[in-house]
Amino acid sequence: MRISRGSLYETKHWLRLAFTRDLLTKENVEELRAIVDELTPKLNSYIRVVGNKKAAKAPDEDQRPKTEDQ
Repeated sequence: MRISRGSLYETKHWLRLAFTRDLLTKENVEELRAIVDELTPKLNSYIRVVGNKKAAKAPDEDQRPKTEDQ
């Protein structure tokens, strides 16, 4: 999940670079940036929810099943 967030931030970087090199118009960048800006908080929320679910499911040390050598 966190890789996807890094990719989203990398997309912002490439948009700036493409605009600087006159590969995209200002309108193109604004349109794409709006999509990226809309996705960023959604992705962060999703990562937070999934992370909380994983933390809630992880057994505590005391709750782990005992093995024969314990």
